[in-house]
Amino acid sequence: MSTRAWGTNEKGWACAVADNTKLKKGTAYQVVDGQVVAVSPAGEKVYLLHPAALPLWKRLEAGADSSCLSNEETSFVAYLAAKGLLETSLKLDAPATHPWVLCEEEVEVMAAICASSLVGGGSGKKPPKPGKCRVFGSCKFPFE
Repeated sequence: MSTRAWGTNEKGWACAVADNTKLKKGTAYQVVDGQVVAVSPAGEKVYLLHPAALPLWKRLEAGADSSCLSNEETSFVAYLAAKGLLETSLKLDAPATHPWVLCEEEVEVMAAICASSLVGGGSGKKPPKPGKCRVFGSCKFPFE
């Protein structure tokens, strides 16, 4: 049984707000300069959303009833649900793209560790001489 509370949508219409459409658990996001940057729960893709999507995103964070969504919002919800960012009871055909999605990219993780950052060089050997480490941004020694 869903809990309902009364609220208004952006047009001022009274509507019930339920928890049937919400962000999927594990969806990470940050609002940067009025734009949502979201990462899929699996951490595979990152999405940059148009500022127009922010009000709906905030409603989705709390849970939104599909009866309160405009046609454009419903299309956006279907898109995000198909991408794995939302949980929804809506059964809609998702569009291949949406104008509120400015960018969709695969996440690349690059990790490196320099032997000089480990105690004793990590292998029992002395750390490399200054200027020999080429790990960007983490070496205390100057680059060559």
